[in-house]
Amino acid sequence: MYLHAIHLSGGTKVLWYLQLMGEMLIRIFTFRFHYLKAVFLFLRNAKEVAASRNKFSALFQNIHDIKSVKEVVKIIRSSLEKVQIMKF
Repeated sequence: MYLHAIHLSGGTKVLWYLQLMGEMLIRIFTFRFHYLKAVFLFLRNAKEVAASRNKFSALFQNIHDIKSVKEVVKIIRSSLEKVQIMKF
């Protein structure tokens, strides 16, 4: 959860929070309360997450090479196209 909260921004982050709430409801209906506890612990640390996000942004502003999540996914997928997948 923490990595998503730090790296996602804008509409993607809003959609992720909606997904998180949906997953939370499903976990409640299936009596898996440990997930609910994890979400509440995550939300309790919202200030620390925001501070980490700010530090992360400051670090990348010094580097001047900020990539969006979509760009990173594209880079990873293109690098995987060159790799032969071995199936057992």
